[in-house]
Amino acid sequence: ACLDWEEGVRYTGPFLENPMSLASIRASVNGLLTQHWAGRTLPIDPFEVAHKQGLELRVAFDRPLRWVPSIRTLYYNPSEPVFRQRFAVAHGLGHAVLNHPGSEDPCSFDLRCLDLQEQEANVFARELLMPVGSMRLMLIDQGHTNITTLSQHFYVSEVVMRSRLVELGYLSR
Repeated sequence: ACLDWEEGVRYTGPFLENPMSLASIRASVNGLLTQHWAGRTLPIDPFEVAHKQGLELRVAFDRPLRWVPSIRTLYYNPSEPVFRQRFAVAHGLGHAVLNHPGSEDPCSFDLRCLDLQEQEANVFARELLMPVGSMRLMLIDQGHTNITTLSQHFYVSEVVMRSRLVELGYLSR
């Protein structure tokens, strides 16, 4: 499935066939950023946003991420690389905001995972860490096209940045 969302922004993925649309996910992220990050600069801090959203963040070393909705707690692994920690917390925040149940699913935030709620949380994480408006500003208005430079500005891995650029139609597979 594919959706042309807005001016040159192209999304693909089976999650678009589900009731939880890209527009809903983007609206959730935009509301969160308006409430907790308005007027702030890049990179967006998912730890701070999660905390301001009322989630408790705790350390656990058994896996990169665990979301426990009954106690509104995200467990993350501080021994993971910092980019992975940031994506994990943004992903977990997605589960919380999108009202997903907790999961012991080991595929978690693997970008190739086919589980629908995991895909939605991945989309949420990418929308949060690399908002479309900020991506457009960096790419179009400021002319930054180097993946390493973009990754540094948004404080994400080059793999995640490349995935986002493909998702938005700025880079071909």
